[in-house]
Amino acid sequence: MNSTWGSSPYLKRSLIHRYGRYIRKALDRIRSHRSTDPRSGWIGAIGLLIQEVRQRYKFRVLAKRVMARYDLKAFGLQFICYSRNVLFRVDTDSGPYALRLDVDTARSMSEVRSELTWLQTINRNLPVTVPVPNAAKNGELIQRMKAPDLGLEATAVLFSWIEGEPMYGSVPPERMEELGEMIGRMHVHGSKFEPPRSFHLPTWRPDMVHYWLGVQHAPECLTYDRFQQVKRAATWAASEYSTVRRDLGTGIIHSDLSGQNLIVRSTDIAAIDLEACSIGPFVQDLAMTLTYFTDRADLNELRTPSSRAT
Repeated sequence: MNSTWGSSPYLKRSLIHRYGRYIRKALDRIRSHRSTDPRSGWIGAIGLLIQEVRQRYKFRVLAKRVMARYDLKAFGLQFICYSRNVLFRVDTDSGPYALRLDVDTARSMSEVRSELTWLQTINRNLPVTVPVPNAAKNGELIQRMKAPDLGLEATAVLFSWIEGEPMYGSVPPERMEELGEMIGRMHVHGSKFEPPRSFHLPTWRPDMVHYWLGVQHAPECLTYDRFQQVKRAATWAASEYSTVRRDLGTGIIHSDLSGQNLIVRSTDIAAIDLEACSIGPFVQDLAMTLTYFTDRADLNELRTPSSRAT
């Protein structure tokens, strides 16, 4: 790869504007650290920020090393987020890409390969927009690279970049119906999909509901009575989950169709971040999406079209 890092057009801004933006972000992060742990004070919050900056720098170094394995001329690297994996936008002469570094996940290589197989299957057979994995110079979709300074071996995948806006804010009912149709197409295809022998995805079980609801962390932030309420709710949800699996059917699901993983575009709604795809009840995807709209006054109006579509 012939890299010219830093020569991206969007990076050619005035120093005042660029560093002013960094300072604003730094102050926001310091305030965030203080709100999380008020006892740490300003010094503690600044220390956490410094650790975060160092870690991000190491991630950037790792990302550049990974990109050297692709036959692309890259000139821009933008940090997007860090949550179990690290995501960068990479600007190249062939357009933008999304580089995912799996640095804090318990997924096996078999599960990662199965995720990519599922993405390729959707891309080939359905009118649904999802990220497409790209092969490196060695022809492999998955790159493994040791990062001694981070104390780990990262798994990297380069995906196509999908432009659009996350599904937050005002969403008209007709777009919810479009969303339901998209989810339904993936579920129907998933129910008929005949995977290869090596295909393996985790399966959702009723006992996983306690983990999903964060019951293990509840004692740290709740009173005893509130904690007991959460435990009872989790136990009820786990029992209902078994019924849902039996009555409504299971198959390959996205498992994390939150607003940030649904990209609204003028032509369609795309689904991104299928890292958590698994075997579970189909209705779970729809329930996950609607969870992020429960505080809206027009929830019932939004729910009806999307439910009808699926």
